[in-house]
Amino acid sequence: MTLKASFNLPNNIKVIEKYGKNSGKENYKNPIFYSDSPYIATSNYAVMDGNGKESKFTEDDMKRLINALKKSEGKFIFSCRAVSGSKKGSATTDNLKRYNIDIFNSVYIKFIEAFEYEDNNKRQKLWVLAVVDATKSKKYTFTDLISKNMAVELMITNFEIYSFSDDNYPNIRFEVYEFSELLEALMLYSNADINKDWKEKNVDWHKNERLHNIMKRGEELEKRQ
Repeated sequence: MTLKASFNLPNNIKVIEKYGKNSGKENYKNPIFYSDSPYIATSNYAVMDGNGKESKFTEDDMKRLINALKKSEGKFIFSCRAVSGSKKGSATTDNLKRYNIDIFNSVYIKFIEAFEYEDNNKRQKLWVLAVVDATKSKKYTFTDLISKNMAVELMITNFEIYSFSDDNYPNIRFEVYEFSELLEALMLYSNADINKDWKEKNVDWHKNERLHNIMKRGEELEKRQ
């Protein structure tokens, strides 16, 4: 079931609620949702509100979508862009840094808030499948790609991915990471002053032990530089 959040967000959430695992419907005990959400800070997206009017896709909209996926208790695949940039890479401008911060705060932090601010017994683990154009990046690692502002498509899931391959796409490389590994790579290697931005906003990242440790490593890296 494909959810296009760029079309009608209220309807998409209704679909998730209707076919979610906890909906009580016998035919939908094991649903899997694919959400092709608006790519924050990479393109101009508009969504339809409850009155059929177009409006900008906001952080609150993203939060509503992610929370709906969690509450459904079904499996999901959520697509997004790792960082702002292009297939060939983009220059590191102030605007690009701002876009990367927007992506981090609007997407990844919303997943952290939904899935990580719980005790270990309730916490639901997330995984990431990175889809890399190998023709442009044979010699680059994942951290190289995000540091060079090269486009990497991500699929965030709430079920474990052991490995993935597709013989129909020999020029595409698939890499599997835990969500925590993605966060660490973004904080340490993406062109975004996340530490500085969060300090200015007084973001309480101490609430999450994993996030706290990553931020501390980021601060240590900044000092060495």
